[in-house]
Amino acid sequence: MRSLLTAKLAAFALASFPAQAQTPVADRVAVLVTDWGTPEGFSPAYYFGIGYRSRVGEAQTDPSDPCAGGFVGNFPFRSQFGVYPHAVAYPVKGFERLWDGTGVYRRSADGATFTSVVDPTKTLTAAQVGALKSRKMVDVPLDLRARTVFNRNKWDPVDYLADIWQVDAPNGIADVTELDVPYWQRVVGLLRPGVKADLNPMTRDMERYLSRWTKARFGDTVDMRFGNYEFIEGASRRQEDVAVDFARAGYKKMLLTRETTDNNHYANRFATRSWIDRGLCKAGLAGGVTIDQIRQVGRTPEYNAMVTKNVARYLPEFIKATPVSMLYVTYGLPWPGGNPSAGPFSTPAPWVKEVYHENAYNNFLSWKRKAESFFAPQGWTLNFGKSGGTGGPDARTRNLYGYGIFPASYYGDADDPLRFTTIRDNIEQAVRVDGVKQLVLVVSHWYYDGLDNALTIREMNDLPLNTKDEMNGGEFAPRWCERYSGPGKYEQKRLARRGTRFEACPDGWTRIVMTEAFDDFRTDFFEGYAGRIRGGVERFGTLPRLGIEVVAKSAISRLQGGRVAVASGPLAGAELVVRADAHPSAPDGYNWAKSRRNKSARDAGYSGEDAVRPFNEFATADAHLTSAWDDFAAYIGTQRDAAPGRRLKPPAGLASPIVLVGPYRELFNAPATVWLPVATGSDASTLRPVIYNDVSGAWEPVLGVPGGAAPRVAGGRVGFDTQVLGLFALVRR
Repeated sequence: MRSLLTAKLAAFALASFPAQAQTPVADRVAVLVTDWGTPEGFSPAYYFGIGYRSRVGEAQTDPSDPCAGGFVGNFPFRSQFGVYPHAVAYPVKGFERLWDGTGVYRRSADGATFTSVVDPTKTLTAAQVGALKSRKMVDVPLDLRARTVFNRNKWDPVDYLADIWQVDAPNGIADVTELDVPYWQRVVGLLRPGVKADLNPMTRDMERYLSRWTKARFGDTVDMRFGNYEFIEGASRRQEDVAVDFARAGYKKMLLTRETTDNNHYANRFATRSWIDRGLCKAGLAGGVTIDQIRQVGRTPEYNAMVTKNVARYLPEFIKATPVSMLYVTYGLPWPGGNPSAGPFSTPAPWVKEVYHENAYNNFLSWKRKAESFFAPQGWTLNFGKSGGTGGPDARTRNLYGYGIFPASYYGDADDPLRFTTIRDNIEQAVRVDGVKQLVLVVSHWYYDGLDNALTIREMNDLPLNTKDEMNGGEFAPRWCERYSGPGKYEQKRLARRGTRFEACPDGWTRIVMTEAFDDFRTDFFEGYAGRIRGGVERFGTLPRLGIEVVAKSAISRLQGGRVAVASGPLAGAELVVRADAHPSAPDGYNWAKSRRNKSARDAGYSGEDAVRPFNEFATADAHLTSAWDDFAAYIGTQRDAAPGRRLKPPAGLASPIVLVGPYRELFNAPATVWLPVATGSDASTLRPVIYNDVSGAWEPVLGVPGGAAPRVAGGRVGFDTQVLGLFALVRR
């Protein structure tokens, strides 16, 4: 098993800070680190609660409810999430059986009684069950999320629900959340049976690392605490309860952070902010705290380097002389979603307005640039593309880029060439159509190996599971071979380990490996996440103790962009230019009724020339739907130390001042432009920009960004485009 703390993590110490005057609570930044908080083992209470809290939430019953500002839908069918038809998520007169038509029970060892998996006071006798229509849970093919989650897995055909039955009689418990308990019992049985319900060790390590990292840099100017989407008894707390504690203690500035790779409204606006805002409002504390959010950890130099390092450990299993294709695997969210105006059948979750899709694809393109620059000099030929599609080499329809969590029907019309595609769609394209013989599935979204990447995406896309022995040993990277005999028709062969290597694929088959998440690179992940948190704290005007001097500062508008420039002194000529939003109404202003949809019995559909459709590529800067993500104050300055007690080393061939542009690790979609002054005597045309990587401790080239321009020279300065801020310099080639 992996150790819980690496040597790097253990090296942190808390006792080496000089005494300083205590910072008043009102001047501190309260950092609330939130997360799913999923336990490793089986916790019926957690799994029932998380289903409700992450997909259903509260319904608005009072049209004047002052704490329902973030709800969606039209009253009386208005709710916190709106991801199900309203009558499925809540009791609606005349449609009660849609909300509660069945019950899920655990059968006693002697078969005499059946007890609700949620409420132990609800029991049925064997005779009562016999008089009703019932079935073993393993025979229930689908739950209401349209995911196959109860049947036996072909790679592990044990029935982990042998004691669970579904009975066709209401029991006062909502079906969609009641079904989560057997769903998770099966998950834990497949992945980690017999483990005590506790926070995942990766989450525990992250909390320790971030606490020590923050204390080392901010002292008592920052107070970091942890709260999750749902609590595990004795192990964690709910996020809104922690937020209320902060507010009651007098904190006026609060930063909410998520470890998610891809910025999305579902996680940040609904699953996080909705519960916290509602909790503060119900406690009578609304408006007393200024709240900001850090909503993504992907796309930074640290994250890209970590993904590259993860891929590098699997490449020796392939033949170097043959191209290796890279299929980037991420979560995926539905598009365009359901009808928000269908009364009791409305599904008002604003999927058509999701920022996820653009952000996730920008993250892929950012890593693609890193992988190309890293592996080509080592003699590897990597392929990211697929045949068909339209646009340039970075167009989405021309790249191996797959969504994992939902069926293909959730991602757009089958006949729409711009629809989002699944992992299985891309594997078939690569193997059957394009004849790829070596393929790596690059897992990108998840920070540790758990439900989604170890099980759900595999069952959604028919990928092999690892064996129990492998998973118990910390191995979550399956190796297998595939060959197609026709559309949708394929064979699979899971590869066994032979000593230190895996067996070969038969002739004519394609060799495939899916990478793990980042358990083995946890300190890299935590360090990159910490840098994003640093930038969030800086938004409140609180800087880390790294010898930072700010020489220029200016407001940046999410819609109008802006600039900050240094007019005099050693950094004269340094400048940041943020583009205005070229599409201020997209995607948040998209209208579901105008989204591209086929005609069906339930929906007249829409296919007009102005139909909203998924994006394809960012050929120009203005092709991005978003520029800056928020209004914020940008600054330019200098930074003396890379970390407490460790001076920042300049890059080799330095030909400019080292310039700090912040907030640290601020992210953009449409590229921002940084200008740096050239040192006296240097030929600007021979210089290239570099950025500092906190994980490697090295300076790396600033790589091209989607829709960006090549570096250019003007007036003794070099300008270059970037999607991330940090420490920059110019060096001689």
